[in-house]
Amino acid sequence: MELFDSHAHYFDGRFFGDECPEGAASLLTRLFSEELCGVINVGTDVGTTLAAIEAAIELMDKDAIILIAVYPGHAEGDIEGQLV
Repeated sequence: MELFDSHAHYFDGRFFGDECPEGAASLLTRLFSEELCGVINVGTDVGTTLAAIEAAIELMDKDAIILIAVYPGHAEGDIEGQLV
């Protein structure tokens, strides 16, 4: 069975350090190779949003679907000019 994670924060601080020593990008790579077919990752700030975009680009060749949503508490201008 394939799973779709409909609301995630994989680039939150909890996914670094003791709770997830492999880091969010490695965790996603492993999950997509097992049973995850897609994820909606919600960025809580500019850094987590950009990290999710980078991971999505890296995982594109693995048929992974990563949709990124920017936390609505932040203005669109926060990431304007940072996406290349």
